[in-house]
Amino acid sequence: MKKILVIIPLTVIFAFTSCSKQVKEQLAVDTQKVEEVLNFKGDPGSRVTAFNILNAAEKAYAFKKHIQDNYKKLALNDAQIDLAKEAIEMIVPEMYMDDKKDNYSGIVAKLGHQATQLFSLKQYVSLFQNIEAIEENPYPTASLNEPGGGNCFCRWDATCSAYADTKGPDCITGQGGCTPTNSGCGWLWLSSCTGDCGRKTPTN
Repeated sequence: MKKILVIIPLTVIFAFTSCSKQVKEQLAVDTQKVEEVLNFKGDPGSRVTAFNILNAAEKAYAFKKHIQDNYKKLALNDAQIDLAKEAIEMIVPEMYMDDKKDNYSGIVAKLGHQATQLFSLKQYVSLFQNIEAIEENPYPTASLNEPGGGNCFCRWDATCSAYADTKGPDCITGQGGCTPTNSGCGWLWLSSCTGDCGRKTPTN
């Protein structure tokens, strides 16, 4: 009987310790790694891949920093500034955790809808669907090549419409032919990427 009483607590302690370690790893932030992702120069698929290497806390930190560093560069009105600040406050690591992000779906959807009503497409994409510095590229990055292969970097059913609006009607999109990602697309890059977008010819 004594052996059983000893074994059970040790099992519980081991499980708790293992779980605590995983949580700590998800909440640790390597600011240098985040900076490298924010300053990444390369194709959009690789940028999304780099973002997905980050843990949940680093993803949240990255988007907070992106919005904080860039919203003042846009000519925003008071209502837009307030929403940008609200988004910064709202972003937490749990939003990027598969087992917890559903708990935030309501507030995420509400704030995302408000943003689409308040911001122009250019402003919306620049702040909330992109992590490139605004002065470098005010529009979402699109590949100059035909889509296909590598990592997915857009939502084939939605994102490419924004590409077409900002880059021209020659935007093309494809479902499949690329590797889906856990995050890196949509509002605050909370959605998985399921396709790829591209432009047949460069446009300004």
